[in-house]
Amino acid sequence: MKVLGISTSPRKDGNTATLIKTIFGELEKHGIETELLQVAGQPVRGCRACYACFKNRDHKCVIKDDFINDYIAKMEAADGIILGSPTYFADVNAEMKALIDRVGFVPCTTSSTTTRCSSSAPPTGTWSTAAKSAKSRKMTRGWPTCAPSAKTWLGS
Repeated sequence: MKVLGISTSPRKDGNTATLIKTIFGELEKHGIETELLQVAGQPVRGCRACYACFKNRDHKCVIKDDFINDYIAKMEAADGIILGSPTYFADVNAEMKALIDRVGFVPCTTSSTTTRCSSSAPPTGTWSTAAKSAKSRKMTRGWPTCAPSAKTWLGS
């Protein structure tokens, strides 16, 4: 069994990678092979919704000037995947969002159906719009007074 960890922190071996390595330590005690991939400031582009992956059906994104296709191949070969991102204003960073959009879209192109990928439940870590403002308000309690613009942006 192999578990792949991906850190989208801009800092190589930063806090996000350290947390993933901590999880890896426990997995390795049980004989599970692990591999850590770190974005660490590498440029990554978001999905441009060109649908070329639907036409090509080759398990690859047509954007070839970054590491995403290498990550897709490693993710397809893994038995488990751990995604780690720093939290910026109560959400994942832009690198993680780009990774999720592109890596998540490509498998939809190779399914036996012609419909888009869908799920009956929202992905882990998301919440409804109604719950978001209540959660955001809780998350901003105790913020220093030097961050009023962030509190305003989150709807407090």
